[in-house]
Amino acid sequence: MNETLEFAKKAHSGQTYKNGVPYWLHLNRVAKLIDVFIKDTGEGTEEDNKILLDGAILHDTLEDTDVSEEDIKNLFGERVLSIVMEMTDQEPNKAESPNYIIQILNSSDEARLVKLADLIDNMTTATRRINENGLEWTKNFFIPRVSEISKEILKTNFSIYKKTSEFLKEHLIISSKLLEDEISQWETMGKTA
Repeated sequence: MNETLEFAKKAHSGQTYKNGVPYWLHLNRVAKLIDVFIKDTGEGTEEDNKILLDGAILHDTLEDTDVSEEDIKNLFGERVLSIVMEMTDQEPNKAESPNYIIQILNSSDEARLVKLADLIDNMTTATRRINENGLEWTKNFFIPRVSEISKEILKTNFSIYKKTSEFLKEHLIISSKLLEDEISQWETMGKTA
């Protein structure tokens, strides 16, 4: 995973959140979420888990960098490339489009696991950064972008990594509730300020 993370750091070099935090930290957290649960459940082989974690680290590479499909295939293999391609939104500047939602729902178990972890980290980050991003941005941009895909991915079944997927689904529900609660708290503070 370290070699893949170093590659991702270089590929996403200069990409930061508004507060200057390097973007690659998100990629690392997504992989770590999955890693914790697959270790806890004992699911997957060592080789399959490495491929899954590499795909998690690289999941935004095609969408957000100049790295090509060929680069990923040559360095990490066809299976990692497949996960990254399944995660790549063909219309990244729009809210989660119906086409992307369908793409994710029809993707491999591995890509859907990555998407679950991605959504959890995105919601957790949005919850911590309401003050920085703004309440209106969170409500009017972020929530619409993630709500539909979250609802739909929670309905999907996994044929492999079953226990891991259930843990991630539970955490997605919790992350969503925490974000809703945080928004409610900010709205209450705004009315009383």
